[in-house]
Amino acid sequence: MESLRVVMCRYNNCRVERYEVSVQDTQYIAISHVWEEAQWLHVPGIDWKVLVSPEKARFMTESLPSIVGSGYFWMDILC
Repeated sequence: MESLRVVMCRYNNCRVERYEVSVQDTQYIAISHVWEEAQWLHVPGIDWKVLVSPEKARFMTESLPSIVGSGYFWMDILC
């Protein structure tokens, strides 16, 4: 059976990059979060605008890189 492929993210040189990977063969972290008043923002380290609250943007800039390291992660607003 063919493995399911999805888009996930990972940091590469402090930048978020998207990759198509196999769900069965890839270890990853899924980040769950609560929506607040979201707006389209430029978040440092991400090359596209993201529909995100200012608090979530701060989390993505200040905390997320150290949580996920160089591993794959899935967050609905990015992937």
